[in-house]
Amino acid sequence: MSWWDVLKIGFPAVLTFFAGRASTRLDRRHEQRDAEAAKAPEFTVWPDGGSLRLQNTGDGPATGIMLDFGEYPRERVQRLPDGPFDLAEGASIIFYMSSGLNLQKPPDVVVRCAELASPRHVAIPR
Repeated sequence: MSWWDVLKIGFPAVLTFFAGRASTRLDRRHEQRDAEAAKAPEFTVWPDGGSLRLQNTGDGPATGIMLDFGEYPRERVQRLPDGPFDLAEGASIIFYMSSGLNLQKPPDVVVRCAELASPRHVAIPR
């Protein structure tokens, strides 16, 4: 058997071996990326004494959070940042909503953030 015959038989086998290893590594990278992408924030509003607590109950951080209270006047919501804010997984922020005879709290708040494709309607407890 000549070197040429060994090379014709051995080269494809070696190439197949290394291609399989590279494919396995790529599969692992894709699985890790998909697992990270699957982590998404979820939100809940809890009563906290006389205030309300917006908590990120999901398994991922939320960045660029914006809250929309609909027809409820924004100036009646206190202790919220004026611009977008971030909440890590499990983190929360406390805010106050004043109400009265002529001003009822809305049934929900619309939460938008960079990680969510569409806004979430989160119920506000009564």
